[in-house]
Amino acid sequence: MHCIRELKAYQVCKVHKVVLVCFITFCFITFPLIAQHHKIDSLMALVKSDKDDTDKVNHLNGLSSLYKTLGNLDTSMYYVTNGMKLSKQLNFTRGIAKCYNIMGNVYVDRGDYPNALDNYFKAKKVNEDAGNRSEVAKNLSNIGSAYKGMGDYKKALDYDFQALKIYEDIGSDWGIANTSGNIGNIYDNEGIYKDALDYDMKSLVMFEKIGDKTSIARNTGNIGNVYDDLGKYDEALEYDFKSLEMYKALNDEHGIALNIGNIGNVYSKTGKYAEAEKYLTRAIALCDSIHFLSTGKEYNLSLSKLYVKTGQWQKAYNTYIVYTTEKDSLVNLEKSKQLGRVEAKADYDKQLALQQADDEKKIELANANAKREKILIAFVAAIALAVTIIALIISRALQVTRRQKTTIEIKSKEINDSIAYAKRLQDAILPPVGLIEKHLSESFVLYKPKDIVAGDFYWLERVGDKILIAAADCTGHGVPGALVSVVCSNVLNRAVNEFHLTEPGKILDKARELLLDTFSQRDTFGEKSAGDIMDGMDISLVAISLQPLTVSWSGAYNPLWYIQAGEMKEITADKQPVGKYEASRPFTTTTLNLNKGDILYLFTDGYADQFGGPKGKKFKYKQFQEKLLAISQKPLAEQARLLNETFENWKGKNEQTDDVCIIGVRV
Repeated sequence: MHCIRELKAYQVCKVHKVVLVCFITFCFITFPLIAQHHKIDSLMALVKSDKDDTDKVNHLNGLSSLYKTLGNLDTSMYYVTNGMKLSKQLNFTRGIAKCYNIMGNVYVDRGDYPNALDNYFKAKKVNEDAGNRSEVAKNLSNIGSAYKGMGDYKKALDYDFQALKIYEDIGSDWGIANTSGNIGNIYDNEGIYKDALDYDMKSLVMFEKIGDKTSIARNTGNIGNVYDDLGKYDEALEYDFKSLEMYKALNDEHGIALNIGNIGNVYSKTGKYAEAEKYLTRAIALCDSIHFLSTGKEYNLSLSKLYVKTGQWQKAYNTYIVYTTEKDSLVNLEKSKQLGRVEAKADYDKQLALQQADDEKKIELANANAKREKILIAFVAAIALAVTIIALIISRALQVTRRQKTTIEIKSKEINDSIAYAKRLQDAILPPVGLIEKHLSESFVLYKPKDIVAGDFYWLERVGDKILIAAADCTGHGVPGALVSVVCSNVLNRAVNEFHLTEPGKILDKARELLLDTFSQRDTFGEKSAGDIMDGMDISLVAISLQPLTVSWSGAYNPLWYIQAGEMKEITADKQPVGKYEASRPFTTTTLNLNKGDILYLFTDGYADQFGGPKGKKFKYKQFQEKLLAISQKPLAEQARLLNETFENWKGKNEQTDDVCIIGVRV
């Protein structure tokens, strides 16, 4: 019966998907195209009535921009090319520069960044020669955007800074504000959050001076995003709520939807799951009502991750289905845009037809004057026929090969998509590094999965003044290990949040109980059967209270190392996993007598078990301890860098043996 219910649910999802695609196609392709139809017709009428002058250039460029908006890039390029020819005939410098700029924009939409840059640089040269500095600044900004699209943030920043310098020289407040915002976005993408904040704040001040309310709302939201990336969630919420109120005053539903969703994401990261669900659900509903599909699908993904964190697996699956449905709809929408309006392209097709007719006349005249070549033509045709037959045979063979290749590619994509979703699920259970640094300012996490996803994971919860942090190693690695890690993380969360346990040993006892219940196989009457799954985890779990300083610890197979007064000390773990074990017993909790400045190290076995070095042997725990002791006086962030460098040098060209997870905390 359970399988039948799942099948029916899947069939309903398919029906909903078809209805959704049809509705989107009708509402968001047909209606906008009708509006664009009138604009195109008006501009075409002006082009036909105009003399060959600068107005005609501007109208041709307008047509090009409209077709670019429709996604009909070939027709867009046709009109801007005609605009360029006329601009050069008239020696219309501003028109030439504008045409180069539009061509660059078309190439950007094609993803052809080298040709886009070529045209942007040409536009910049024309404007420089004409002494038009404000247009030069715009060209520099476009060049920066192209480099940003290529992922070359260094060059993008270089050209944005050049643009900013010109805007400052000519006193263009809007140019300064807009370019500063662009620079802030690049720094945010690079993870240079302090500089991102500086430039976003500068942009905000300038837009406030100008009084551009829409840009003020947008920049306020951008600042909230940077604080979110920093893990400063209180500040992120402050700016997100400010931006939300501004967008409400502007009645800008797109901005409202963005901020409601961002607020939901921040609440999810801080563990306020009920609030997060409320805001994400509101954001998705608003995105649906205003057809803001690209953003709505991302909030569906966020909601799916939230349900994973709270163990609501069916809701997580259903929400992910909605996410993939909307992603497919957007793909279909993009394809439809690229088809354009066939009737509005008639002028372009007419020009091609005239050219083809002229070519055919020339061919007929040449044949009339050269009848003697018929024999040669017939001979060539016979050869061509033979070649065609051979080509058909080869083509058929290639088609079979292509079909086989396509099948393999589809299966490979399905597998990769599944792994990618498994990674999203695992990412959802890992606490942000910014959150760890917020609670434990002197700490590091070195996390190196062997594959895309991992069996290792790190975990953190705060209960009152007590901080719980752990490094865990689940059965297996890759996708199976990752799925086990999701379950293990969930049982730790339940032990703390549902059963209100804070003593490490008791947490592991309860986690084992919950894990055995989760993995127990049941018969058709719901009774547990004997074939229980043997999956579980090894773990090192510490509880830290800072005021006053008290530390307690428990471990399953994985020990705790700590450095006190320059000496490495070890507490051995219970020799049993968190999972099924024949001789299981309660886990031991050890209370440590630590001083401020002592360092705790929690880890899995991946680092010590890595093969490499000059003889291809394991790194081993003794060498691992010596390395930690040697670097213990350095800042924690520097320790992480040195540990990673040592690991990579030891590994060399060898494959990584296992997942690696190391946590360092200075108390």
